[in-house]
Amino acid sequence: MTWHRPPITALALVSLLACGPLPAPGGDDAGVAVDAASPDAGVDPDLRPELIAERPYADKIPSDYDGTTALPLLLSLHGLGSSGLDTATRIGLIQRVDSRGYLLAYPDGTTINGQLGWNASCCGALYSGVDDVTYLRAVLADMATRYRVDPRRVFVVGVSNGAFMAHLLACQAAERIAAIATHAGTMFAGEPDSCAPSQAVAVRHSHGTADETVAYNGGAWIYGMIRISYLGAPEVVEVWRDRNGCGTSAVAGSADLDLAIAGEETLSSSYADGCRDGQSVDLYAMQGSSHIPAFNPSYVDGAIDFLYAHPKPGP
Repeated sequence: MTWHRPPITALALVSLLACGPLPAPGGDDAGVAVDAASPDAGVDPDLRPELIAERPYADKIPSDYDGTTALPLLLSLHGLGSSGLDTATRIGLIQRVDSRGYLLAYPDGTTINGQLGWNASCCGALYSGVDDVTYLRAVLADMATRYRVDPRRVFVVGVSNGAFMAHLLACQAAERIAAIATHAGTMFAGEPDSCAPSQAVAVRHSHGTADETVAYNGGAWIYGMIRISYLGAPEVVEVWRDRNGCGTSAVAGSADLDLAIAGEETLSSSYADGCRDGQSVDLYAMQGSSHIPAFNPSYVDGAIDFLYAHPKPGP
């Protein structure tokens, strides 16, 4: 399949968001290329066949899928400099399609300073004119026309720049998304002011405390006279705790999520008390871990468990 990526305006300022190479891959299944659907555009306002035609994406479905049962849908968002296939393979989402029983979509961003990435800003922080929220809404809608998607179990997984994008998408498309699992990407400064999700969205955020690309406690990238500031991991968790109406008490835990660090290096805090619609907001602080750690296989299994435990309310 030939991927067509429309040209965009200069975006050199975001190159520092690159997540770099991920840990060694665990499979080589390239999935299935998806072209544009042609459903009645009046059925779903997010259906945009022209966007899917311009920016095709790839998907993978369980080998025993027969369309009789509605399945969860996972949308995987890569980091800057990676790709949909690379990230979905290297963190193990493609390999778990059969065993965990979900539909998987893994699109690519557009070219940012020679690398694939997402315009993960509502308010111009990345100097981009690309509307990735509308595009990703269209991907979700297109998947729902192709397969039997459970609308209560639509989830997003994002890494680095893809995590920034997942937070923005949850802010602006909460009616479609039940929960997100993000790693090493938060929100840009000032953007929480415009984050007003129409429904509760469960959030599981992990972040290495030794991350030198997107600092755990927040920071800024400075390019001459231009400063691009972003929230820290605790701050973005506070944003979602507030938006979901969760209380201040948390259940603490620990886990071994980074194979490069001995023992249970990760300290978790789960805020579930009082959250709307039975959702929760969880922070996994990976003590001493870098931007992209050597993920324990239990990392992605735990993320999927979290997503599955937080569908939208309903029968």
